[in-house]
Amino acid sequence: MEVISETVEEKKSISDLALKVGHGKRLANFFVDKIASLIIAVVIVLSIMPTSYFERDNPIMDYVLEAAALLAYYLLIEVPSARSLGKLITKTIVVDGDGNKASTSQLITRSFCRIVPFEHFSFLGNDASGWHDKWSNTHLILMEDYKKKSNSEALDSIFLEDETAN
Repeated sequence: MEVISETVEEKKSISDLALKVGHGKRLANFFVDKIASLIIAVVIVLSIMPTSYFERDNPIMDYVLEAAALLAYYLLIEVPSARSLGKLITKTIVVDGDGNKASTSQLITRSFCRIVPFEHFSFLGNDASGWHDKWSNTHLILMEDYKKKSNSEALDSIFLEDETAN
């Protein structure tokens, strides 16, 4: 029974840490990452699309190319480090429900969730998290909070090892 209450408290504290990030940093991440992914889109379009592509208006193809660029950006940048260019600038990191660095599968899920139409509007709530957070069971927290948590866990494991040795 005691273990269950500790788990609930840990999850609550991660949610509290995620609330500290707020809409401002999330919006900054969005703009920085959107610009970076659009640069990738332009490179893709200029390198692989025939010149006839530029002569007509094709919103569906534009959306597909933009989604491909967004996926490429997040899969190449965020998946290895749990941080994107925007997150580096705002000093934030993606973590799982326990406050550990998010897993590769969670980060891939986040990336694919971002191409869902109208996903941007999922941030209009009070908690400053979007569908890509909810559907991948991840949170965005400040890097300093992540480091504090990691350091305290390392210290806890040292002290727990000493206690079990006695």
